[in-house]
Amino acid sequence: MLYAISGIALNHLEDWNPDFIIQKEEFSLGKNYSDDEFSREDDLLISKKIGRDTYKVYDFPMPNQVKIFYDNATFHLNMTSGIGVFEQVERRPFFYESNLFHKNTIKAWKWFSDIFATFLILITITGIIMTYGTLQFRDRGKWFLMAGIFIPIIALFLHAIG
Repeated sequence: MLYAISGIALNHLEDWNPDFIIQKEEFSLGKNYSDDEFSREDDLLISKKIGRDTYKVYDFPMPNQVKIFYDNATFHLNMTSGIGVFEQVERRPFFYESNLFHKNTIKAWKWFSDIFATFLILITITGIIMTYGTLQFRDRGKWFLMAGIFIPIIALFLHAIG
């Protein structure tokens, strides 16, 4: 069940980030700064305004911009306008941990996943062979098999042309 839920979550990466909750908030500091005059005291004052006590480090990635790093957060300030964006990142509960299985970051999980997939193949093959009556392969089973083959092929084709 866990593997299925995390698979669904990872299938929708374009809609959301299944691993992290990212919150952004814009702040207007009401003051302009320059690269020359920006100091540790300014950094501490900005940190207090955005609700943080301390910062780890700050950097000037571009002229007239400063980026302040906090635990699991950053503040990117345009010094000429005095407007900055605070971005906080948190692990998404349940999904962060369960997505580790799909990403194969746990080495032993790769082998478990391969064994599980092998058993799914065996269940499919025995299901084709072992059914009796009107549900057997010659009657209804061949249509399920064809659907199982053609639906992924159609999906791959649509992906290739789209």
